[in-house]
Amino acid sequence: MVCEKRDRKGLYAKARAGLIKDFMGISDPYEPPEDAEIVIDTSKLSPEEATEIILDYLRKEGYLTE
Repeated sequence: MVCEKRDRKGLYAKARAGLIKDFMGISDPYEPPEDAEIVIDTSKLSPEEATEIILDYLRKEGYLTE
């Protein structure tokens, strides 16, 4: 799981040890949204690429102006 590999605070390790209950992806199942407006696969994109995709979407939808 990408987010577990990137976990700097050790929350996933604590959840796996039973120290955190109802942790999404460990003891609480992850359910992807059925109608997401945008999906970013950060395992295949750099942070800069992901950011640009999000900013482009926000501009296109009129949330941001340049």
